[in-house]
Amino acid sequence: GNRTFYNLMPHAEYRNKTRNQKWDMMLNGELYLTGLNSTDYKVSASLQRLISKKIGYLQLGFQNINRTPSFIFDNRSSFYLLKTTTDFEKENTTLLYASLLQPANKLKLTGHYFLLTNYTYIKNFYELSQESSLFNVLQIALEKTIKVGKKWNWHSEIYFQQVIGNAPVNLPLIFTRNRFAYEGPTKFKNLDIAMGLEARYHT
Repeated sequence: GNRTFYNLMPHAEYRNKTRNQKWDMMLNGELYLTGLNSTDYKVSASLQRLISKKIGYLQLGFQNINRTPSFIFDNRSSFYLLKTTTDFEKENTTLLYASLLQPANKLKLTGHYFLLTNYTYIKNFYELSQESSLFNVLQIALEKTIKVGKKWNWHSEIYFQQVIGNAPVNLPLIFTRNRFAYEGPTKFKNLDIAMGLEARYHT
């Protein structure tokens, strides 16, 4: 058969300081006018400012994404295993977030609150499904870099996650990733390297 896979998508972005000259503002958006992902869109906005050298930077943000489910949920995909055609609705995800960044201490604390509708997922290893009802996910993350040696660093991340509402989503309550790495120059003048070990754990 004949297939056409194209998209026409304009993108706009605006960055400036607010009137009081304290907050850095960023707005951007994109809209798929026509093509495979017609009417999909993404809009986001964020504000960031330096509170103080001791406290660090505060960032507040918002994002909304309306998107066609991944192509594996399309009956034209070789992964599509259902015997009957299912028309999946567009996924919609809203994200509200806040971050506190302390460059001096190499510390970052972040909170994310997701609102999801028409979430697509796979159950029983092969059944393509969609959850039409709205459910929420709360995630709190802490990231810290600890200097172990002159060129050795320990990058640690820990996430606390919770699904709010009756949803077919299984998330570990705690997830952590730790990286021990050598980061610096080599005997070759034009080559810097980051190399090490990574360990992950989740409940």
